[in-house]
Amino acid sequence: MCMNYGRRVERLQRLMGDEGLRAFVLYTRENLMYFTGFDRYESTAYLLIPLDGDPILYVTRLDYQRVLDEAFGCRVKRCRSPLNTLSRDLTALGGASVGVDDLPSSTYIKLQATRRVEFKPSDRVVWRLRSVKEDEEVRLIREACRIACAGMEAVWEALRPGLRECELAGEACREMMRMGSEEQSFPTIVASGPRSAYPHGGCTRRRLRRGELVVVDLGASYMGYKSDMTRTFVVGRPSDRQVEAWRASLEAYTRGLKAMRVGVRAGEVDREARRVLEERGFGRFFIHGLGHGIGLSVHEPPYITRASGDRLSRGNVVTCEPGVYIPGFGGVRLENTVLVSRDGVEELTRFPMELC
Repeated sequence: MCMNYGRRVERLQRLMGDEGLRAFVLYTRENLMYFTGFDRYESTAYLLIPLDGDPILYVTRLDYQRVLDEAFGCRVKRCRSPLNTLSRDLTALGGASVGVDDLPSSTYIKLQATRRVEFKPSDRVVWRLRSVKEDEEVRLIREACRIACAGMEAVWEALRPGLRECELAGEACREMMRMGSEEQSFPTIVASGPRSAYPHGGCTRRRLRRGELVVVDLGASYMGYKSDMTRTFVVGRPSDRQVEAWRASLEAYTRGLKAMRVGVRAGEVDREARRVLEERGFGRFFIHGLGHGIGLSVHEPPYITRASGDRLSRGNVVTCEPGVYIPGFGGVRLENTVLVSRDGVEELTRFPMELC
């Protein structure tokens, strides 16, 4: 893999200087991967990036050898308690401001016992880097998207009345893992019938029935990078109302995609797509934002919502996912992962958007 972790650290250090931070403490799995290549998974580990000098990765004995083999551009400290060792080292900064990412509240409270240091939640500093993808990151996301399309193909081939939602999800997961996905981006959603009106419907033992809508939302993870896509199917012949909701969603998707370009406010993109659904009489049934960034995390900036002040930049990878959710009737959602480029956008998930 051709990631330049040292360059990422140097860029963060420049931003830290602008923010008046003497150091940065990183904890999240995704941030450790971004700056060192080490996937802590469920392990305990902390990364300290000083304003000057090399990063230090604090790990337990259980992970020490794996870190030596897998991490790049950092010194490694083997500790009985990584958090206690980190806290002691921070006291040497004496009165400095230290940025932190999305730490668990219990960890943040323990760190605050280091009274000689002022901690500042500074996620936005890291996101200024992570939200704009490097070429190698885009390559990995493309592969995650290709694998996700294979998972959706497995769903399409297996779709039939009588199959349980969880069985259909299993077909997708099996194919994605077979194609090289280390894990799912998130638990696969297969929501059928009235349950398709739940945006986060998960999957149950409910059996698919002829004439029902089925919303399938899935994603693959490749070398840590995620994909996200949704399709809506009908088991059998769709009703006029189902077709109407699906066509409105497709038009909203197309309008939203057309509005995505470098420099545009994300809120305006959301409004363009939402306007279509309002014109078609489905506006009140679109109950979430149009999309979100995706990369090492499945939900990350920029956020494409009505209230978002984010502006799209070249290198953003985002989703476009308008939906219609009618209680008691069912739901429709169409979603692709897309890359914002100099000339517009490129759809990275390309499975056909057919209803049946």
